[in-house]
Amino acid sequence: MSLQFILGGAGTGKSYYMNHALVKEASAHPERRFLAIVPEQFTMETQKELADIHPGHSILNIDILSFERLAYRVFEELSCVPHAVLDDMGKSMVLRKACAGVEKELEVYRGHLDRAGFIDQLKSVMSEFGQYRIGEEELKRLTVSTENRPLLHRKLEDLQVLFGAFRASMEEGTITAEELLAALCRVLPRSKKVRDSVIALDGFTGFTPAQYEVLALLLRQGRRVMVAVTIDVDADPYGEKKSHDLFSLSRKTIGTLSRMAEELRAGRDEDVLMEKKRPQRFRESKELMFLSEQIFRYPCCVWKGAPEDIILSRAKTPLEETRTMAQRISVLVREKGLRYRDIAVVCGDMAGYRPILEQAMKEAGIPCFLDDKRSLLTNPLVEYMRAALEIVEKDFSYESVFRYLKCGFLPVEEDILYEMENYVLALGIRGHKRWSSPWEKTYRGGEHVNLEALNRAREAVAGPLLTLREAFKQKGASVRRMTEALFLWMEGQEADSVLRQMTEAFEEAGEYSLAKEYEQAYELLLGLFDRIVGLLGDEVLSVRTYNDVLDSGCREIRVGVIPAAIDRVLVGDVERSRLKDIKALFFIGVNDGNVPSPGKQGGLLSELDREELKAYVELTPTRRESSLMDKFYFYLTVTKPSRKLYISYAAADEAGGSKSPSSYIAFLCRVFPELETESEAERDFSHILTPPLAMKMLAEGMEEYRNGKASRTWAALYDCLYAEEENRHLLKRMADAAFYTYGGDRISRAVARVLYGEPLYGSVTRLETYAVCAYAQFLTYGLNLVKRKEFEFAALDMGNVFHRAIELCFKKAEERGISIASASNGERHELVEAAMEEAADSLGSDILKSSSRNHYLYDRMKKITEKTIWALGEQLAAGRFEPAAFELSFAPGENSAMRITLSEGGSMQLKGKIDRVDLFEDDEKVYVKIVDYKSGGTDFDLNAVYHGLQLQLVVYLDAVIRREQERHPGKEIVPAGMFYYQIQDPVLERESAGASPEAAVLEALRPKGLFNGEEEVVSLLQQEGGENGASKWIPAVMKDGSLVKGKSAAVSKEQLFHLRNFVSGRMKEFGTAIAGGDVSAAPYKRRDRTGCDYCDFQSVCGFDKKTAGYDYKRLAERKPEEIWKEMAEKDESGGKGR
Repeated sequence: MSLQFILGGAGTGKSYYMNHALVKEASAHPERRFLAIVPEQFTMETQKELADIHPGHSILNIDILSFERLAYRVFEELSCVPHAVLDDMGKSMVLRKACAGVEKELEVYRGHLDRAGFIDQLKSVMSEFGQYRIGEEELKRLTVSTENRPLLHRKLEDLQVLFGAFRASMEEGTITAEELLAALCRVLPRSKKVRDSVIALDGFTGFTPAQYEVLALLLRQGRRVMVAVTIDVDADPYGEKKSHDLFSLSRKTIGTLSRMAEELRAGRDEDVLMEKKRPQRFRESKELMFLSEQIFRYPCCVWKGAPEDIILSRAKTPLEETRTMAQRISVLVREKGLRYRDIAVVCGDMAGYRPILEQAMKEAGIPCFLDDKRSLLTNPLVEYMRAALEIVEKDFSYESVFRYLKCGFLPVEEDILYEMENYVLALGIRGHKRWSSPWEKTYRGGEHVNLEALNRAREAVAGPLLTLREAFKQKGASVRRMTEALFLWMEGQEADSVLRQMTEAFEEAGEYSLAKEYEQAYELLLGLFDRIVGLLGDEVLSVRTYNDVLDSGCREIRVGVIPAAIDRVLVGDVERSRLKDIKALFFIGVNDGNVPSPGKQGGLLSELDREELKAYVELTPTRRESSLMDKFYFYLTVTKPSRKLYISYAAADEAGGSKSPSSYIAFLCRVFPELETESEAERDFSHILTPPLAMKMLAEGMEEYRNGKASRTWAALYDCLYAEEENRHLLKRMADAAFYTYGGDRISRAVARVLYGEPLYGSVTRLETYAVCAYAQFLTYGLNLVKRKEFEFAALDMGNVFHRAIELCFKKAEERGISIASASNGERHELVEAAMEEAADSLGSDILKSSSRNHYLYDRMKKITEKTIWALGEQLAAGRFEPAAFELSFAPGENSAMRITLSEGGSMQLKGKIDRVDLFEDDEKVYVKIVDYKSGGTDFDLNAVYHGLQLQLVVYLDAVIRREQERHPGKEIVPAGMFYYQIQDPVLERESAGASPEAAVLEALRPKGLFNGEEEVVSLLQQEGGENGASKWIPAVMKDGSLVKGKSAAVSKEQLFHLRNFVSGRMKEFGTAIAGGDVSAAPYKRRDRTGCDYCDFQSVCGFDKKTAGYDYKRLAERKPEEIWKEMAEKDESGGKGR
């Protein structure tokens, strides 16, 4: 038995030497057995290489193994295969079940068990402890040793409980994957296959304690053990390990194995030092050889001149980075004579780059293989199954049901599916009882619903799910029973057949990787079911725990595929991928945060915890130690190619956030100080390989041209594509879109007449909507688009209940002969109770009783309504007005204020409803006041009235005045005021309330608006006018019994007259435009508010300021005196709107 090291830097031919020596000796001694041990992901590549080297292309006496495969090979030889080995999938499932039973025994981790990722972190700690030979006894010793660190001590106590529960949940004879090597060590001395064999180890950056134990036995049993270690031959391989040294891990490996050989009294063969002067890999590139010799060396030599074989580039975004990479790959293949298999791509962030990498390669027509495994969780069948189980767990919640329905496995027509979703949302259908009973109700706006079709679809959807639910909800249902029910459900859904159809569709589309992935999914899922039953068959779990166990299993199943072609670009990550004979390497995503890798942040044991435990046991490297591994992996990566190295990074992510280049690029530039960073150059259209890529680049070129970047290249590309007849229709559409300028939209008067009717009917709100955006008016009142009805108590519903309750309070008070102004607290309370009950019933559903939240809202609304009735009563008592009408409605055209003759022929008839009308009448005059209740904060805004955004209050005042003129033809009708009253229960600071909190509340509830400032009118609005300061009854400030101008919302009777006429003119203007067909998407913009802020149609209208022609209708702010002057001048010039 002897130990031999093959030492050399990257690219010096260590693997080449070892493989040839192994084949040579195996050919010379066919009676001997040879073992080549490599990392698991390298086994196939190594086997292929050894077979290629062997003269007879056969390796009958050479076994290519990983440590795990070695264990199974020995177990098979000795007929002592463990009962079961828990891999990551099995471990996750058992841990999930075990954790559910010990939660109350935990201290630190008690509230963490259900958090996302906790089981993965626990499994990671368990694997780490297993690899570093930390068993239950060792864990107990660590717990005792850390009593001076209370938090760490409690964490270790919790881990003891969790590991104990895990062990108790495992069947007898079952071991974890980390214990596999320990089991191997117990039987390895009996193996005849290993005894006297020659063993070669290659591709390892280091070994775990468990692997070292196996190596010790191999040294004892084998004839010779050869180990390839990456280290510069002049870097003193046996020297002391230095914290900053690139090869510190290699020195650790050499030192540990040397001591082990010494302790075992194994012989030492002379080390093989690979020739450094002319490494085989870099014979075509002196620059790459220089890089391999100098990167991360202290001090380092410097390359003179700009390197030609190393290209550093900076792209705007990862998408641009991958496209540039694909273009360069096509140049290497088309012009430099390389094959695709000579090129590899290594990605610093495989998860983030994967979709755009696949897209860039597909667009360029470059065959590639991503050396990465997908999780089974992404498969639609698994998503469908998880959605079904979520339905069982959450009892047919809306989210789970429609997650299930939208997986695409059920034969439900799309229109029926959307109609069903609208129906379920509108009526709040939840729970298995509602899904198992016929649907018979309709909802407001849903009278067109085809209940017969919906019930047929409901039965098809709910039937299998109800059967599944029944099996899962049975008392004492075991894991076996649940899994059988789930399998029967899958068979009933014909899941296997649907997946086969998807597989065939992918094959027809040339997506062979996806086809292979989908082809495996069903069998993998059935295998998972077998594993679950085998591990937990007779256990009784809750539905939630069962779902968690199943999710854990699915998450651990990784679907891998074999490359569909030999000649393809290999794409992989820094640590996992095996690259061999690569001539050009593209290292992309070399950004800070990707390279070096950020590592696992947090975890069950912190970095500080690990530093403490290092005093007692060996664990995985800390962050500081990991940085050396990251440097080593970077060194191994950049030294893989033999001709060209391309390194690139992105300046920003796809969302626009800035990104920094990796700190390792500074080390690269230290070796090559004249290495310049290439920025994105103008697109080279000469390397477009596929029509889809040509179309995409043409579209981008058109956009650049439109943005002022003049280039004729895209025009030449357009001419080239236009020569093909089949492209012309698409090219025309692309050109139309690229140079589109929005010029406003308009429908003909004839279409408008058909769409809107003649005369034009509507409301003041419709005209205000037109002022906000003409297109929003068209969608709302022309196409009758409405927001989807949902079973919820929205702000609009709350406002309707408040309005109805206040109206009922006044009516019930009148019926009982009670004056609101003088009602007692008890009378008010009774009125509000009765009114709120009736108002809530008017919603047409029991939504206010459907949840605790809505119960609370109902009680809160009663309190606010009672405060409102009190404040309104106080306001009425303060003046001389009496309520004359509540919810006063005007039918279309009933009132002359609501009948408007349009400028270009035709008329407009409006309808409306006024919340409250108050009147005071004497022998000569009738004074009119209107009040509009608002559940949100609204103030009278003269600029908003001027621009048509706030017409309602003025129109309603005008309508009431005209109504009273008809009722009292011999009297003068005097407008007294128009007010908004905000329905609220104000909360005041104690200091601001002063000595009279009641007065402070009344001041906070004071109505807002405009009022007639004549003295006689003011005395009717508030009889107590002598107090100085803000009035409690009207929006005014008083001093010595008079109004303070500038601080009061008072205007003259003439100004109110001008205002009414001006608003009539605005209505006529808007009505004429609507009837004329104006449907322009031009929302208003006023200060920091726009018509888009609360619009329901933003996803429909297409308004986009990036497109030429789209812009806001900007409303200028004007001084009140300017507006009043303009209104008066219009009346004087005869410009009345009527």
